[in-house]
Amino acid sequence: MKPLLKELWGLFVDDDVLAVDLLAWCALAALLLPAVLPRDSDTAAFFIGCLVVLLGNVMVAAIRVRHGSPTAHAVHASAEFQFRGGERPLP
Repeated sequence: MKPLLKELWGLFVDDDVLAVDLLAWCALAALLLPAVLPRDSDTAAFFIGCLVVLLGNVMVAAIRVRHGSPTAHAVHASAEFQFRGGERPLP
């Protein structure tokens, strides 16, 4: 059962940290934004918050690649392998 759930999770979520961060932002925004901001601007603030989470995730990934994290290289090689249609990635 666990491999099935892991495969199902992988169909929809590629980056676990990004998914958790976005879920946390959604929960926080649902609780705080209506109380803090006027009704007309809470949608824009929600969208900007999603962009901030995405950009933060991209920056962390870029730093990991730049500093030679083994995980980042494995993810990059896997993405390159998938992009090339199953051909071996270039060294």
